[in-house]
Amino acid sequence: MFLQKQNSAQAFEIRSQLRQLRQGDLSITEYAIELKCLWSEADHYRTFVPQCSIDVDGFQKYLEEEQVQDFLYGLNPEYESVRVQLLARDILPSLGQVFSTVLSEETRRRVTSDSNSSVRSTLTVQPQQVGEKVCFHCKKPGHTKAFCWDLHGRPNQPGHSSWDRGGRRSGGRTGGQNHVRGPVQANLSEETESAVHSLFA
Repeated sequence: MFLQKQNSAQAFEIRSQLRQLRQGDLSITEYAIELKCLWSEADHYRTFVPQCSIDVDGFQKYLEEEQVQDFLYGLNPEYESVRVQLLARDILPSLGQVFSTVLSEETRRRVTSDSNSSVRSTLTVQPQQVGEKVCFHCKKPGHTKAFCWDLHGRPNQPGHSSWDRGGRRSGGRTGGQNHVRGPVQANLSEETESAVHSLFA
């Protein structure tokens, strides 16, 4: 009896956490992983056991609808239009379909935001003379991003790349390290999103 009461209290606490969870500063993928962890904990303390295949199918459908509602409920306000569209459908989409739709919207927003930032950055740069080189990194005239000392260091300094008159880089380690770090981070992000896709498929 004590164990049953303890399990009920734990289940109640987890459901409370699910209702209070909000996306906030999390990405869609990070938010989905947080939910997935709480759902797994909730399953651990669940007491209902289906007795036949009909019960199993119905119970699984009920759980998925509940999870879809949890996921949509905690999304940030900018996803309100997507949430309304998904809930307005005659048949509620699966959790995987809902996640994919919202993730696509996040990607679209990110691309649009990056594009707008790039345009603003380009418009901000005002060359002093027609045809003068301007660095798009430090916004200073007289050189391009490929030769920016802020990025690559001053020539002939230890630990930095040096440049010859033909614009060829020789020596230094900073450029190589920066070149490797970007793709590694991108691969980690792709692996994370792929894992969540497989969980919600």
